[in-house]
Amino acid sequence: MDHYHELKNMVSSSTYSYSRLGAAMRTRNSNDNDLTQLLLEERESPLASRPKELDLFFSQVYEYFSEKGLACLLTGQVLNICTLIFTWIFSGFFMLCIDWSALGVCSQCMSEYNSEDCSDKCVDIVTGPHGSAFHVTVVSAYLAVLLVFLGYRVLVFCKDFQAWFSMQKFFNHDLGISDRDLMTVEWALVASRLVELQKRYPSKFIKEFHDEQDITSRIMRKDNYMIALIDGPLQGAMHYDHPLLNRLMGPKALTHTLEWNIRYCVIEPLFDSEYRVDPRVLGSPHLLQRRLYTMGLINLVLSPFIVMFILIYFTLKNVQRYHADPRTLSTRSWSLYAKYSFRKYNELPHRFQRRIAKAVPWAEKYVEGFASPLLSIIARFLAFIASALLAVLISLWIINEQMMKLDFFFLGVNRNLYWYMGMFAMGLGVARSFIIQQGTTHDSEQMLQSCAAYTNYLPLRWRHMRLSSPEVYHEVTELFQLNVAFPWVQRSIFVQEMLGVIMTPFILWWVLPEKAHELLLFLRNCTTEKPSVKSICSFADFSNVGFNRHGTSRFGTEPHDAPNGSSSAQGGGGGLHSSERDRRHRDSLEGKFEKSFVGFKATHPQWQPPAEGQELLARLMQTVELSSQQHYPAHCPTQSQHLPPHEARHHMLASGASVGGGDVGEAAANFIASSQYIPPEQAEEVHHAVLQRYRETGGGVPPPRPRP
Repeated sequence: MDHYHELKNMVSSSTYSYSRLGAAMRTRNSNDNDLTQLLLEERESPLASRPKELDLFFSQVYEYFSEKGLACLLTGQVLNICTLIFTWIFSGFFMLCIDWSALGVCSQCMSEYNSEDCSDKCVDIVTGPHGSAFHVTVVSAYLAVLLVFLGYRVLVFCKDFQAWFSMQKFFNHDLGISDRDLMTVEWALVASRLVELQKRYPSKFIKEFHDEQDITSRIMRKDNYMIALIDGPLQGAMHYDHPLLNRLMGPKALTHTLEWNIRYCVIEPLFDSEYRVDPRVLGSPHLLQRRLYTMGLINLVLSPFIVMFILIYFTLKNVQRYHADPRTLSTRSWSLYAKYSFRKYNELPHRFQRRIAKAVPWAEKYVEGFASPLLSIIARFLAFIASALLAVLISLWIINEQMMKLDFFFLGVNRNLYWYMGMFAMGLGVARSFIIQQGTTHDSEQMLQSCAAYTNYLPLRWRHMRLSSPEVYHEVTELFQLNVAFPWVQRSIFVQEMLGVIMTPFILWWVLPEKAHELLLFLRNCTTEKPSVKSICSFADFSNVGFNRHGTSRFGTEPHDAPNGSSSAQGGGGGLHSSERDRRHRDSLEGKFEKSFVGFKATHPQWQPPAEGQELLARLMQTVELSSQQHYPAHCPTQSQHLPPHEARHHMLASGASVGGGDVGEAAANFIASSQYIPPEQAEEVHHAVLQRYRETGGGVPPPRPRP
């Protein structure tokens, strides 16, 4: 729970404090098991029937949890449909029932004469549907497409309606979690209750036992493949190479439109009815090319309507906010490509959103460190001018508000003083957004390191350069982009999404078909089979096989050669060239597999990892203890604290540090966080999760298991 994370700041660095924390966790787990036993001991079988499709069932369980119960889920779905209905009605009224030419005549008349003299010219502004035949046809087609989508959403709502009520009964009666409890419980509790339910009814609930990782693997099955594709062969295939588009979108501009098409064309057809990867799909690149061509044509036909919907929806949602506070125009968000780069395998959406949201303040402070002092000086002058003019208008309004209705000709514009007041207020807000406040300058390198503690993303090439260098700043702003900006000045997420709708058909026609064979080969090589969950992405397989295939010695694991018959996850072929490609691909991921494993263990403390995972945790604990023995303050990371465990261990041993016997406290949590494994809030949880195993090994790394 979030409030449990706050214990990190209250726990001292003594082992006594950690023993108390461990006792508290054991007591909580004991009470949880007692409650589960009490809820189930009276029944011979669970109330819920055996689910037919486990992927759908576990996804519905997670959706019910993330939406916080039946009331919130139903209300959210109904209001989303109401939003579409309002947008449909407003769009039709806005584009068909307003005579814009009459509105222009009325506005011109009112600017020249009194409003009473223009009453006869302002009566026919709102009329019935009218316009040219082409205009009416385009708008009608747009409304028809939006109506079809609205009908689809209503059908999905009706289809899932009964399932949500069944899910409420399952949570309340079988899992013992009420809707009120969902406001505070974490997913780890829900997963542990699912595991307990299977143990109680081994043959009456789910045929094959699913632990926490199996449950998450089913929920994240397709998302894990998408993460692997973005990290792999799709890195250079998400844009159409053209100087103008490179200027406006960038080489890694993944848009929601393109993401949806990749999912539909590449990932959705990948599985059969039993969620095994269909070998016929993997062996048919021409079928993938045909799907890409077909979807490209459909996207081309629908792209004008999608652009119209995005513009209208964006206007309705954001204009009031931008008008009330123009400084929000300079706000930034993580791009879609950045989110896939930051997201770990088997990381559920609510945990990921919570993690990257906490990185935003640090990223904003890092970007602010590169603000132009010259632009700030100019903006300060313009803000003074706008503030002075606004003060005059406010004074006139206080003296006599009727004066504000007078028209005033200024810089070729003839408007009343109310209009000028609004424009000066907006200009003042925009100017102030560029002013560097005194005392707000930050250490850029420290800000980026603090941001990386949450994103867990700090590439090696950044560390080889100064984190405050213009090159690193440019790469950071490619990931952390402005929401809205002038297209020729800076890239923005809004412009990318709008251009993405137009460019997606051409990417589906000319870029992705050339990579069809490479995409299918990559999917074949990064697929592994597990009896309980069938085909999953091997990067999300935290078994011993997964560690052998994707582990990186630089991040604390000791990878061995892949089993016979397994291929590189990066390309075809075998021998030395395939192993070298595999090694380069693993190194380029910056320990993403290890970070995913450690993060998953932190969020599921009761999950028992395999032997390879236990060795990694013990090896990490040894590095943590070596770090703590340096006696560095937690707020002042050292060089060794920013190295991966394997490198940090050798660095500290070379400096004379010894193993064993030291207190592991705030320095431990600080090291794990500064190593970009997991966010700081989870550092204490990881520390506790591996402490018992570490003590069992006598304060050292267990010897490698014998291998055949």
